[in-house]
Amino acid sequence: MKGHSQETSLRTLFQLLKKQKPIASYCITENLKAKLFPIMCDEFDLSNDLPDDLSPFMLLCDQNKFINPEESKLVDCLSDCIDFLRNTELPIQSVKMKEVTEKQFILKLSYREGISQNTGEAYELIEVSLGKVGEVKWQSSAYTPTAKLNVHMKTLKKQFLIGKTTANVGLFIQYESGKTIPLPFKNPITFGYPIFDTFIEGNKFLKEMAMETCDLPFTWNEIFKAYNKRDFFQKKYPNQIFKKNTNKYSAGCIYALMKIKPFLSDNAFRKFEAFCFDKQLGSDVFFAAKNNDFIAQLLLTYWKWKLNLDEEKEEDVYYYILDIVTMSKKLKEPVELNVRSLNGLFGYHDDLVRKQNQMRTKKMNKKYIFTESFKPLVEYLGSLKEYTIIHDELMLFDEGLEMQHCVYSYHDEIINGNCLIYQYKNNGDRYTIQVTIRNKKYFVAQVYGKCNSAPSKDLVQKINLDISKIKFNTKNKIYV
Repeated sequence: MKGHSQETSLRTLFQLLKKQKPIASYCITENLKAKLFPIMCDEFDLSNDLPDDLSPFMLLCDQNKFINPEESKLVDCLSDCIDFLRNTELPIQSVKMKEVTEKQFILKLSYREGISQNTGEAYELIEVSLGKVGEVKWQSSAYTPTAKLNVHMKTLKKQFLIGKTTANVGLFIQYESGKTIPLPFKNPITFGYPIFDTFIEGNKFLKEMAMETCDLPFTWNEIFKAYNKRDFFQKKYPNQIFKKNTNKYSAGCIYALMKIKPFLSDNAFRKFEAFCFDKQLGSDVFFAAKNNDFIAQLLLTYWKWKLNLDEEKEEDVYYYILDIVTMSKKLKEPVELNVRSLNGLFGYHDDLVRKQNQMRTKKMNKKYIFTESFKPLVEYLGSLKEYTIIHDELMLFDEGLEMQHCVYSYHDEIINGNCLIYQYKNNGDRYTIQVTIRNKKYFVAQVYGKCNSAPSKDLVQKINLDISKIKFNTKNKIYV
């Protein structure tokens, strides 16, 4: 089989798979199947007059290796269960399998032909089922006068190669819910079992992609349609341009470069590209979420290498980098990779914070309108030099910036007439005050200094005394 041969049908592929000596030698023999899986054999009878070389066959697997039935703990355990149920005089109807067989499975392959209901076209299908043996139990039916032993299997996954030839094949996976979806690239073909070695060996690009270890957002259906990486990426992302050297590097590197390029300046991208091709990216980078998180993980990988960061600092540095990505996106500035030290990285972060604040303050033109109920408070405190009312959004933002606390988050509360914010300055004292209305009285809700430091009890008493002198106005008119 060579490349995307139009002559190789799935029927031929199934015959090749069944004739492979390494696989055929591990097939469960007919007499063993009849002994252990009497009902399963009936279910697997396709009844479509296919020749013997297309009949279903089963394999024993231990994790990701095929094993001979004579070497299987699963077969030994099944035989013991069957012998026990046949010979015991106790009223025991079933026996569950031992835990030692948890990692051993049954892999069943079958071939079918049919006509698509949607298109009317003929197709061929290879089905691969991964089953786990649960228990052995007596079972009777309307067709059998006496009960017989049945091995209960639980199908974990079904996987399908469907099409007409290996050139137009589609690969799908079916879950227990019955939903069938294109098999994601991160799921290896046939659950990691080398059952399709013949198929993979005949397709150079498929074999190459099967060796990728990154968790990428591709499906095997898409990969089947391409001839090499450049062809694949060009079809997957038609608006991007991929160079001839695309085929030289891992799919993970190419995907990472495509995603990060819009975030970097031309100079920074050349630096990251050289790093990516030289050092290669670890598969752990691709476990990150999409968008900003993924870009931050890529940049963290670069700066870990560039700045020789310790593992203890990685988590803290990651959040700084995530901030850099987010702020650069909002500022519409590309990320630069010029920093040469950890302090340089922090300084770069702080520069972006200042730029973002400057951009934000230019849009802060909202002046606060106070209700009539706050008029006596505004007039009285306006006569005291210690109190300065926050009268617009920009002033509120600057207060939070200067005092390094979250007073700006009360912007909506002020607009809705729920509170007033004051600056308080008296000698060495510098605080931010929130005043609300509670039980028809003015109430000092919060008093905080720089970095949310608490005031002295004497100062709190003085502020409360000043506020208590003001008579509350019950009218609900607007006062500007």
